[in-house]
Amino acid sequence: MEALGIIETIGMVPAVETADVCLKSANVRLIGYELSTGGMVTIKVTGDVGAVKASVDAAKSSPAARSKIFSTLVIPRPAKGIELMVNSKVDKTVSGSIRETTDLEEVNLTDKREKTTEKEVCNLCHDPKCPRRRSQPKNLCIHYKDTIKTT
Repeated sequence: MEALGIIETIGMVPAVETADVCLKSANVRLIGYELSTGGMVTIKVTGDVGAVKASVDAAKSSPAARSKIFSTLVIPRPAKGIELMVNSKVDKTVSGSIRETTDLEEVNLTDKREKTTEKEVCNLCHDPKCPRRRSQPKNLCIHYKDTIKTT
């Protein structure tokens, strides 16, 4: 990887348009995209330093995506350790929560899930008897009524 370009957009449609502009404007390769909270989408491209800069600049100046681009970054010759962050994949775990994994972790992820005997508990009350799990509605917690103030 000679250079890395990262573009954050607000929404998937502007992300697709931004990726299209990047790929059409210069000789870059789309590594992938990542969804984050709040509807943000991160697009990652790689290629020669000049090509990555040109593609990110073209995306920033695209009329339709201009107002939807949150931030951009170009890293010429990124350090080797950054590859683990850039080449991560989003993995939906058994409990339904989203977790990012790298290619190296993906091989052992299923083995770790099978070997794990630790039961997931409610992250509000931490009571093992509580049926609520992380990222579920708060009112499913058995202690939820205790936290509501009555007036």
